[in-house]
Amino acid sequence: MKIQFKVNYKTQWGQTLYLILHKKDSSIEKYGMHCNEKSEWKAEIQQDSIGGITYQYGIESPDKSMVYEYGGIRKLEIPSINETVTVIDYWRSSNGESPFLSTAFTDCFFKREPLEIKSPLTSRQLILRLNCPQMEPDRHFAVIGNQESLGNWDVDKKVRLDESQFPV
Repeated sequence: MKIQFKVNYKTQWGQTLYLILHKKDSSIEKYGMHCNEKSEWKAEIQQDSIGGITYQYGIESPDKSMVYEYGGIRKLEIPSINETVTVIDYWRSSNGESPFLSTAFTDCFFKREPLEIKSPLTSRQLILRLNCPQMEPDRHFAVIGNQESLGNWDVDKKVRLDESQFPV
């Protein structure tokens, strides 16, 4: 399976964006990404095993020092239905010291109870991931649209997003 990663990010002169894959044996693989004139960074990897991958992005400066994006390692379950998967990502930068990202909020005040989401979608062609640490437990994100699989604009038939990895 081929996985294409795309990130829109403006670096400074001499910096390079890297895709860093974290392997199950605790090793890492680093892939230099290529940039076009629109600050769109791209990398393509070949993944033999189907399933989840763990990865993050890092910026290498000319002095070879590495700065990693905020928020730690990303986890993504790869659907096995496609030969090519495109991941359109963003660089996660810190927005200051937000109290909503503390364990007091994520594990106590805004803690989510396990909820089984029953999705009417039969295939996972699109995965939406939102990072919202300030979302109260009695609220949630959902998708609605003009298709039967999206509820035909009926709010009672909305597709609720999975919040098992809160605040994502």
